[in-house]
Amino acid sequence: MALGGDTRKVVRLALEVDGEQKNFLRMFAMQNNLPVSIIMRCMIYIAETDIDFQNRIIDEIYLAPEDENVEYDPEMDSEE
Repeated sequence: MALGGDTRKVVRLALEVDGEQKNFLRMFAMQNNLPVSIIMRCMIYIAETDIDFQNRIIDEIYLAPEDENVEYDPEMDSEE
């Protein structure tokens, strides 16, 4: 898995979430005695390797009510 003995270089990634999502991530990590970064890297690993998870992500984005969809801003992806 992309967490333990992987040779990938780890870089910092800023993630914009609302307060409820932030609280969920923090509580989930605390309940499992893990850092939030490990949880997020694991979720990314699953997205890299599981086509069903990839499809679920896309479905969730495009099936969300219009007021929940966030417009893509390419500036957010630019490396600083």
